[in-house]
Amino acid sequence: MAYTYSGNYLRWKKCPFLVHIPCAAAACLLLLQETGPTPVGLRCLVIGRGRLVGTPVISLMLRSANATTTICHTDTRCLEEEVSRAEIVVSSVGKAHLVKGDWIRAEAIVIDCGTDASSGKVVGDVEFEKAVNRARWITPVPGGVGPLTVALLMRNTLNAAKRCHSLTTHSPLMEPTGILLH
Repeated sequence: MAYTYSGNYLRWKKCPFLVHIPCAAAACLLLLQETGPTPVGLRCLVIGRGRLVGTPVISLMLRSANATTTICHTDTRCLEEEVSRAEIVVSSVGKAHLVKGDWIRAEAIVIDCGTDASSGKVVGDVEFEKAVNRARWITPVPGGVGPLTVALLMRNTLNAAKRCHSLTTHSPLMEPTGILLH
């Protein structure tokens, strides 16, 4: 039994077949799994509540990762305070250097999903140059979450084709070749 994500609401409903997990959110969770400690019980801050990244990440962090999750948005008053408490920061706003590097808690894990190219150069929500000295692990922008999101989109496409044509992962036509396709 799998769970299906409903993008309109923060809820999951039981579904008798495998479903797609939103790509950017799945990328964040996969990156967290690869960094080492399990997110269970850790303080996770998700900045942004958009339907493509923020809301799915919130759901995955609460339901799958079982992290203690806080949400910040445009009306959050003390963003600096929230960031400094978080052990995991996921930002998906799309505003250049919204999160200052010196706000990052020492040894925090930082996943920057936001992109802003208004200055002519693509940068993330997090002030990378300063944050990299404080964080235990941080994704760069560009080149961090984006490429993994694309790989997971390809995985979702492959899985949809398998289901559409009633092929299993053991079919010689659709044999997975890497860890992301399992």
